[in-house]
Amino acid sequence: MAICPYAQFAQHRGGAAAAFPEGAPFGITLHRTRTGWGQAQKFVTSGKYPHFMVGTEPSSGVRTAGGTTPWGGLIQYEDTAYQTAHHRGENAKYIGIEFQSADAEDYNAVPLSNYQLAIGNLLVGWICDTHGIARKGPPSVKQVNKMERNVHGIISHADIQKGWNPGAKSNHGDRLSASDFAALGIAPWS
Repeated sequence: MAICPYAQFAQHRGGAAAAFPEGAPFGITLHRTRTGWGQAQKFVTSGKYPHFMVGTEPSSGVRTAGGTTPWGGLIQYEDTAYQTAHHRGENAKYIGIEFQSADAEDYNAVPLSNYQLAIGNLLVGWICDTHGIARKGPPSVKQVNKMERNVHGIISHADIQKGWNPGAKSNHGDRLSASDFAALGIAPWS
């Protein structure tokens, strides 16, 4: 069982998720919500959910009857030995982390909070150490193509379209900035 010691565990599927295949997970996909915490929690109940949700501030410790925490923090929805539905077509390869952003036209321009950077750094380190994932990213288009879609490292959700699926019918443009990658302790690709 791979449960992060920094997270509040609130298993979403009741253990019904499929295990990662042998050799996986070998990467992490970083996502950004386009909404606040309450709406992000509703997204999780829709069946599409990451392994982790990182709020903009620490948790209040108050849980609802459904097990969600309305005031942020770090929540783990699934054991990282199992897949979640966060990265269409690639769920069998990547662990998903969703960072709360804001309901803004350019939600990527909203910086991660100091809390998100601090707890995110611990979380990324724990995942990389637990699963042997390289703590580097994001790759360039050339690097993605060279790896034939099997990025052994850390990517933003927008990297799906950047490299291996540029014609994808997806609006997933969520990405973290280079300074966010650096603050999360993720080394640039060499």
